[in-house]
Order: sequence, then structure tokens, then C-alpha cells
Amino acid sequence: MIVTVRKPKWFHKILTRTLLPAVLGLLPAAGWAGEPPAPAPGKNPPLPGALRGQFARLQLEMDLKELVQVRSDLRRAAIELDVLQAEMKPQTDAVSDEAIDLAVDQDLAIKDSLVTVKKRREDLAELEKTIAGGRNNPIYKDEQTKLQALERDLAARRRRLRPAVENELRQKALVEVATRIKSCQQRITIGKELEKKLVTDIQQLGKDTAAPLPANEDRLRALEKEVKDLKEALEGLKKRAGNKE
Repeated sequence: MIVTVRKPKWFHKILTRTLLPAVLGLLPAAGWAGEPPAPAPGKNPPLPGALRGQFARLQLEMDLKELVQVRSDLRRAAIELDVLQAEMKPQTDAVSDEAIDLAVDQDLAIKDSLVTVKKRREDLAELEKTIAGGRNNPIYKDEQTKLQALERDLAARRRRLRPAVENELRQKALVEVATRIKSCQQRITIGKELEKKLVTDIQQLGKDTAAPLPANEDRLRALEKEVKDLKEALEGLKKRAGNKE
């Protein structure tokens, strides 16, 4: 009795497409079933010429837009740096009287005196309403004298603290400005390096896409004009909205 074993379909597929042609010498040396040779390990297969050119043009457009933004940021940072450096000059480093007064009143002794003076004023106002004779009463006048002495003492303390507090605030402001200047200078340095890199990339991509450098410069100027026009339009909308309000 002869037993027939049915082979699965995948077995016939392998037999007809790979093993049999390989035995008969019909497969190319690069691979089976006419497959192209595999790329070397660690390397990507080369892109077709048309796709490579399209990718280069896309990258060129992206780099041009980024260059516009980088140059805009550099101009803004340069203006910011000029303003900050001006603030470092002695004639512009004065601290406002309001800021000094607020800082002086944060002193613990001053705080305690302010609380005491406020309480005495409230008590004196209440005494005026309840005591016979009001402000002419000797008791009222005595309390008023005590309050005036506390107020004079508070004012004297404030005057003594004011120079030191003013100097402290000025030094703090100068340190803050110096820190902002350093940060701004770092941004400018990084921005200029990025600008150089983008210009180099654009020049190379211009060669890859057969686009001459002047054409890229024209496109760059056009993008800069688009950004400027958009900013002007936005400012106009803001002004009109403000006028309506």
C-alpha cells in the first residue's frame, strides 16, 4: 500500500521560487528571486535620484526658514543687549523711592513699629469718640503725644535704614542685569554659530539641488519680507483692536 503525503503550499513555493532555480543556476549571485544586493551592515540603501533631489529641496526650504528665524532672533538679542548695557551705566541704575520704602518696611523692627503705631492710632480715634471733651481732654492729649513720639521714632528708623537698603537694592539690580547680559551674549554666540552652520548647509544643498546661491538668497529675502509683513499686519490688528476698546 502506497501512502501519499501532501506537502503544504509554502513548501511548494520555496521549492519553485528558490531551491529549484538555485540548483539550475537561474538566480543571480546577489540574491535569490532576483532580489537586489543587500546594503552593507550599518549603511542605509541609497535613495533614488529623484527622491534624493526632492529631499534636498525640502531640506533647503526648511533651512532657509530656520535661517530667517535665527537672524530675526539675533537682531532682537542685539537690541536687548544694547538696552541691558545701558542699564548698567551709573546714571541709570537708580532705584525708585517706592521700591526703597517697601524694602525698608520689611525690616522686622520697622514691622513691629508699624503695627504699634497703627494700633495706637485706632485707640486714639476711639478715645476721641468716647472721652468727655474729645481732643481737649488731657488724657487724649497725653495719648496723642505718645503716638507722635512713636511716629517720630519710626521715621528716624526708616531714615537710618534707607541708605543701606538703597545700596543693597542697587547692587541686586546690577547683578540681575549682569546675569541677563551674560545670558543674552550666550544666546548671540550660539545664534551666530547656528547661522554659520545653516549658511554652509544651504550652500551645499544649493549645489545638490542645482539651485544657484543667488536664487537661495532671493528666497531668503522673500521669506524675511513675509515675516516682516506678517508682523506689521499683526501690529495693525492690535492697534485697531485697542482703538475699538
